[in-house]
Amino acid sequence: MRLRYFFIILAVLQLSVWVIVLLLGINEQSVWFYVVELLTVANIAFLVYFYRKVLKPIDSITAGFDLLKEQDFNSSLAKRGHYEADRIVDLFNTMLAQLRNERLKNQEQNHLLNMLIECSPMGVVMMNSDDKIILANTASLKMLETDEAIGVRLDNLRSPLAQDLLKLKQGDSATVRTRNSMIYRCSKHSFVDSGVPHPFYLIESLTDEMMKAERNAYEKVIRIMAHEVNNTVAGLSSALDTVDSVLEQMGNAEDVREMMQVCVERGVKMSAFITNLSNVVKIPEAVLKEVQLNDIIERMSILFQSYCSENGINLHLDCCDEDTRVEIDELLFEQVLQNIVKNAVESIVTDGDIYITTSTYNGKVRLVIADTGKGISKEVEQNLFSPFFTTKPLGQGVGLMFVREILMRHRCTFSLFTGDDGITRFTIDFN
Repeated sequence: MRLRYFFIILAVLQLSVWVIVLLLGINEQSVWFYVVELLTVANIAFLVYFYRKVLKPIDSITAGFDLLKEQDFNSSLAKRGHYEADRIVDLFNTMLAQLRNERLKNQEQNHLLNMLIECSPMGVVMMNSDDKIILANTASLKMLETDEAIGVRLDNLRSPLAQDLLKLKQGDSATVRTRNSMIYRCSKHSFVDSGVPHPFYLIESLTDEMMKAERNAYEKVIRIMAHEVNNTVAGLSSALDTVDSVLEQMGNAEDVREMMQVCVERGVKMSAFITNLSNVVKIPEAVLKEVQLNDIIERMSILFQSYCSENGINLHLDCCDEDTRVEIDELLFEQVLQNIVKNAVESIVTDGDIYITTSTYNGKVRLVIADTGKGISKEVEQNLFSPFFTTKPLGQGVGLMFVREILMRHRCTFSLFTGDDGITRFTIDFN
């Protein structure tokens, strides 16, 4: 029972005693009667004083506690015109103002932190105690190749990067190269919230820096090789031609002349090899213009059909009915298509199928070139777009490097891998 109710009961009892005494002694008019009456009046005065001195401040305290309980820090208590009560009101108002300022400060700091996380180029993924994602900024969603990840477990995401994150232990850091030629530095940490540890991942993209370093390295090597080889081959070819002319006049030197001709042909092939490498370095800047991707695919399909028919391969076209306008350099992109289809034909060898499909996906145009070839192993998958990497016995490792350079200049995202169905797909998304 609240103190106010006790006070009311006490006041009613006091007044009841005063009324009873008044009724019993009203006819006696004795001294004691007046004494009792004076004491009763004094008691009533004391009750009024007690109410003002004790109950009003308690009312202020109660009102302040109600505001604290409701966390209503924007309100304040009104003064009651009583010294003790007003002191308590001032104290509570000062406390509420401090709490209001602290809350506002925390809200501003949290807002700033959320903005920094969201705008950061580094991917941030936070998990709860059930290993479900509770926060994923825009950068991390792009890296994980998904549009929504909140409430999802990492092992339920189809992104290969998510599978690499699951391999990390607490405090670990690793550099990961994915099947779409992207390179990331990933690390796993944890923070404590309400006494419960929560893991979180930091994902830093190293793709641009690594590719720039790779490009600078192989451009320098190729230039040195091209200079030395071309000069040497040119000199040797000239000398061998001169010797061949002398031997021709002498006669009876056909065997030697044939051997020298083989040397000249090898020199020409070596020069062609260096030229192929130089072409990767000399890729012109893409001149972008808006075109219909379907038109290019249908036009190039005539050339692709000749590749396939020679090897007993069936070519299937499935161009969507949606708008497939993209900004590309037609000449460069046609070279990309030729490389991809040529690789697919070489993977199948003979008697297989190649599927070329266009579609729209989340407002973007997508091109998929799939084949029923021998497929790509997981070990090879991560190195496909590395400079000079090849699985072909006589390969140079420049085909996919050339494709990567052109697609990167078109700001396309791409991937090449063999799915669980055994189909190898080269997927290109136009941004």
